[in-house]
Amino acid sequence: SSPVGFWETKVEYPLLPDVNAAHKKVNEAITKIAEEFTCDNGKGDKEFLAEVTFLNADIMSLKYSDSWYCEGMANTQGRTGSAIFNLADGNEIKVDDELSEDRSNLEKRIRDDFIQTIKNKGVDCPEPRPAFSYLAKNEMVFVNYSDDEDSVQCEVEARIPYAEFRKFVKTGSEL
Repeated sequence: SSPVGFWETKVEYPLLPDVNAAHKKVNEAITKIAEEFTCDNGKGDKEFLAEVTFLNADIMSLKYSDSWYCEGMANTQGRTGSAIFNLADGNEIKVDDELSEDRSNLEKRIRDDFIQTIKNKGVDCPEPRPAFSYLAKNEMVFVNYSDDEDSVQCEVEARIPYAEFRKFVKTGSEL
């Protein structure tokens, strides 16, 4: 029933060694993200790729891309995203929850970076807004929202040096 005669699955993502309950919890969360969208009857293409963008003793950050094409679907569906985990307790860290109340300058910086990058690409995109973020070495990366196959070129990044980003984080934050 596949248009090319066979269905293909490629699922790759990192897991931590199961040395404690927190690592096991992180692994379960990553696996859940990877398996969230699949074809009901197993007839379809699936590709999920995740990579670690930052890892130290306290935090693991990853970004992923996911696509699936099931029997009977008109088009491939997909998503991109990220997850940041506290390695002490295994909980996911939500960046928005870690930001202080005074974040308007950060939001303006992110928006301005999105607009400038889109302008440099010479493409027409809807009003930019952050979709997800992840930690990378020495910087926090915010990715512009893009959900339409035709606007993939609108998925641009704003890279904020960590020293600058840290000013907008609550005191005592895990970030």
